[in-house]
Amino acid sequence: MNSAPILRHVGTAALLLLAAHSIAAQPGPVITGFRLGADGGPAVSVPAAADAYLILLRGEVVTNVGTPAALGPLPGPEAPAEIELVDPDPLPAAGARFYRVERVPLTTPKDSDGDGMNDVYELARRPVLNPLDPADVAADPDHDTQNNLAEYRAGTDPLTANPPPSGRVAGRLAAGHSHTVAVLADGTLWTWGSNDYGGLGDGTNDDERDSPGAIEPEGRWQSASARHHSMALRMDGTLWAWGPNLRGQLGDGSGSSTRRPVVIEPDVRWQSMAAGLFHTLALRSDGTLWTWGGNETGQLGDGTTEDRATPTAIASEQRWLSVAAGELHSLALRADGTLWAWGRNLEGAVGDGSTTHRRVPVPIQPGQRWQALAAGNYHSVALRADGSLWSWGHNGAGQLGNGTQADRASPVAIQPDQRWLAVAAGGWHTVALRADGTLWAWGFNDSGQLGDGTNFDRSRPVAVRPGERWLAISAGGWHTVALREDGTLWAWGANPWGQLGDGTRDAQAAPVRVRLNP
Repeated sequence: MNSAPILRHVGTAALLLLAAHSIAAQPGPVITGFRLGADGGPAVSVPAAADAYLILLRGEVVTNVGTPAALGPLPGPEAPAEIELVDPDPLPAAGARFYRVERVPLTTPKDSDGDGMNDVYELARRPVLNPLDPADVAADPDHDTQNNLAEYRAGTDPLTANPPPSGRVAGRLAAGHSHTVAVLADGTLWTWGSNDYGGLGDGTNDDERDSPGAIEPEGRWQSASARHHSMALRMDGTLWAWGPNLRGQLGDGSGSSTRRPVVIEPDVRWQSMAAGLFHTLALRSDGTLWTWGGNETGQLGDGTTEDRATPTAIASEQRWLSVAAGELHSLALRADGTLWAWGRNLEGAVGDGSTTHRRVPVPIQPGQRWQALAAGNYHSVALRADGSLWSWGHNGAGQLGNGTQADRASPVAIQPDQRWLAVAAGGWHTVALRADGTLWAWGFNDSGQLGDGTNFDRSRPVAVRPGERWLAISAGGWHTVALREDGTLWAWGANPWGQLGDGTRDAQAAPVRVRLNP
């Protein structure tokens, strides 16, 4: 061929062509390379392994590496064209000719899914990473408390446990109403701020703490969630809770508040959770969704308004990927990428176009696919699969970020020309990371929780520390915490209970360093 065919991104299976397989080579011309492109345009040339082949079968290129995939028809020798992906079932086995793929020069890598990790990096680490899946940035496949994006930027391997130097927070942050929880690099769990009803989990009766302290039990933790009560997930998949329990939000069936972590259903393994005002959502390791706690507006999603002191299954036939809890409403992402919501809807926080409370999950824009979600007091924010950011619900302080202060009962786009990586919703403010790692904030700013150095509310995104890059964010009632690219932890906003962790009780309108002393 005079030039390499251009491979169009029509599906993920096409990328399996880069993997080697053991089929013996047949006579056929050598293909010197091919490029991954979008809509026929050049993107990135990918180096092929020495024993990688394209298999030509009756005008179609076929490979059987992992998942069967087929491409066809193959371009002619004089006229390279796009090759579109189809999935043969079953894979044809006869009449194949094999074409060697070798000596492909590497050009500037493309980031097709806009997740901050280039295609070549992700292709080399399939199936853990996928150059067409922006949601994989937040995963931690080696369980070292550093997500994939953090490892990419640090130059470490996301498939091998590489904890950063002791004392650095590893991207697991949870800003509660007036306290903060963080998982450190060594897997220990630290808390600071208000200790109302034992929200810090340190077993003391102190009212608050203005610098971080480790809590028991010892052991490796992987994530946390907080509102007034706190939840944390250990590496072994057990779920623990502490703090106020007046509505059963801890899930241990006791109804009693506790100042130390208690395990929830110790024989069950969990994968994620979210803490609301008086309720909790959690996903078991099998992808089923369970809820408990207060239920006055149907936020548990079980079809009733009755409180539950122990976990209750929701839509048990479904499998779910992630959850978010507002004050009195809930969001969840199904395994198929669809978004569902339920609970209080007076301001439109559910997002189904109505202001009617929902006692069971309802789909939000069913034709769309989503990758991440966040819930504030009475507003919701979510990332679509294409990296665009959308918001709905209460907007009195501009927390929807669309330049208005009008409530919205269905999703509206925030700066639709931008692509985003992560989002967090606080009481009445929102923070988000763009694809370039920059941090932006908008909404209520009475205590400086936007971090732009002012106390002015913002109805559109404003940059926080322009030029710096960030890895993780969490938004509390009136404060914000964020992990910078260098592994240091910063906080800003309200601080009467020491929730910023800087050793003071002074509010801060710009980021200040959290005093971690592990």
